[in-house]
Amino acid sequence: MATAEEVRQELNDAKVQLQEAKDEVKEFKGRYGQRLTDLENKLWGSEGTPAQQQRWEKEKDELKAEKKSLEESKEERLKQVEKLQDRLTAATTQPGNDFVTRALGT
Repeated sequence: MATAEEVRQELNDAKVQLQEAKDEVKEFKGRYGQRLTDLENKLWGSEGTPAQQQRWEKEKDELKAEKKSLEESKEERLKQVEKLQDRLTAATTQPGNDFVTRALGT
């Protein structure tokens, strides 16, 4: 079983990875969010030639897949952080009634 210090280190690493994943999602939205909206609007409004629409549809699908991948990565990191927080809590808490344990000196 991992020590509390090892779990803390894993938790800190996981928090860094979670922040990186959040930053990647934010960067994607800032960089491609408007483009994705524009493509959806063009396709919804039936603008352009069929060849243009096909290219737009392909680009839209690629952007949506990338966005979904980034969101899933962020969720995985969040679950990892939550799991490690639970492990740390379990590793650092004493079982039983703390008051009785201290009162009896055991």
